[in-house]
Amino acid sequence: MPVVHGILRDHQAAITVKTRPDAGSVFTVIFRAADTQDDANVQAQELLDDVAVGDLPRTPGAPLSTILYVDDDELITGLVERMLKRAGFPVHMYASSSKALDDVRSGAAGYDLAVVDYTMPGMNGLELAKALRRLHPDKPVAITSGLISEELRRNAPQAGITELIHKTNTGTDLLDAISRLARRVAPGP
Repeated sequence: MPVVHGILRDHQAAITVKTRPDAGSVFTVIFRAADTQDDANVQAQELLDDVAVGDLPRTPGAPLSTILYVDDDELITGLVERMLKRAGFPVHMYASSSKALDDVRSGAAGYDLAVVDYTMPGMNGLELAKALRRLHPDKPVAITSGLISEELRRNAPQAGITELIHKTNTGTDLLDAISRLARRVAPGP
């Protein structure tokens, strides 16, 4: 629900929930009307154009940092993949921690920094982060979560987590956090 709330807030939308015992729940999502479909497409393109690609960490002629992004929510990975690619980042997207780790181990997925969801089936984000740091101790790893608990805050530094990113923040906040991490691994002038 925190992710849904963030997406709706970014789109100036609202959600209502009506629940009755033994009858289920009804979720109503309300979006503001667009003037025309063409105007909506233009507005979406303008939003994408607002991504500050010029502010991203790069030296002349040097490529942007490659991102390893792992989240079991396919809706989230799809949105994040489009955002990161639009910003110019090469990206490896995974919905499975174990698949991502296997591909990193085999060399099929090289990366400069990793962003992983905390709550995933099988291997959670903290376990994946520890495994990635054992393989590549010099590469930063950030964790995203809808709920950043005190326990996660305590355990993150021991696991080598560079940053905790709250999922209810906007896509721009996520891109800003990734850009901060990318500056740390970008080659110097």
